[in-house]
Amino acid sequence: MKASIGQVVQLKTGGPDMVIHSVTFGMKNYYNCMWFECSELHMESFPIYGLIPLEGEFLNDNDEENPVESDTHH
Repeated sequence: MKASIGQVVQLKTGGPDMVIHSVTFGMKNYYNCMWFECSELHMESFPIYGLIPLEGEFLNDNDEENPVESDTHH
């Protein structure tokens, strides 16, 4: 499975809506997500298998539509 930059997701266990902004560098199938809580910006990496898409669906590994590129700024 693959996610797209800008895709809105949530943890399978619940929590706030989050936006995927990049792939976690050096960690396969982990995505950097950001969200606001009490006007404070939070960022964390999560495995794709712990996320559910709130808009659209995750892509299959063979799909090429809007793939997320690796974040090389770490």
